[in-house]
Amino acid sequence: MLTRQTFQFLALGALASLTAIALPPRVEGRPTPPPPDYYPLPLEAWWKYQSTTSAGQKSEFTVKVLQAEKQNDGTSWIKTEVQSGSQFFVWYSKPKGQVLEHKTLYPQNNLTNLYEPVKLFLKNPLTKGDRWNWKGTGMMGVAIEETSQVVGAEEVVVPAGKFSAMKVETTVIQAGTEMKRTQWFANQVGMVKSLTESAAFQSTTELMDYSFRKKK
Repeated sequence: MLTRQTFQFLALGALASLTAIALPPRVEGRPTPPPPDYYPLPLEAWWKYQSTTSAGQKSEFTVKVLQAEKQNDGTSWIKTEVQSGSQFFVWYSKPKGQVLEHKTLYPQNNLTNLYEPVKLFLKNPLTKGDRWNWKGTGMMGVAIEETSQVVGAEEVVVPAGKFSAMKVETTVIQAGTEMKRTQWFANQVGMVKSLTESAAFQSTTELMDYSFRKKK
């Protein structure tokens, strides 16, 4: 005859055996997935885009990450190069939870667009329902106000492929003129599509190709 203590011992043993069977085997050496990043800026990465206006005019441009530059306050700014027939440079930084845009340099005209205060370009990672505002000045002290919200995830098909991307809508008021900018950002890729609309202008930008340097 089984005593109560013996029965409990056998029951616990059976439960342990079932648990061991149900658990998947551990795979040694499986890499941990990186944390979400909707605006990755690794060195030597590049993205190629094509823009099309409502009038059918097409143009291409390439964005490339050049280097990280240490600032006097100990922070690091990431320098990017934009080639679109002409050349200009944009500097970003990525403190926790944010992507900040600091300045743009147009060497052919020796002009610098310095945002005051530093512009909150993007929250990172992006979460549905997130909102943020930025108000300040840009080129030649022109007043700018931006209000952004994350609408949610959408499937986007562009020449570079099909992506699950977070949709961000931004209302921009610059020197009294209102414009709407809608952008789609894919995790670990960056911007894959953008739509800019104003009363007199509309342009759609799509990702054509991109490349990140492979880690050794």
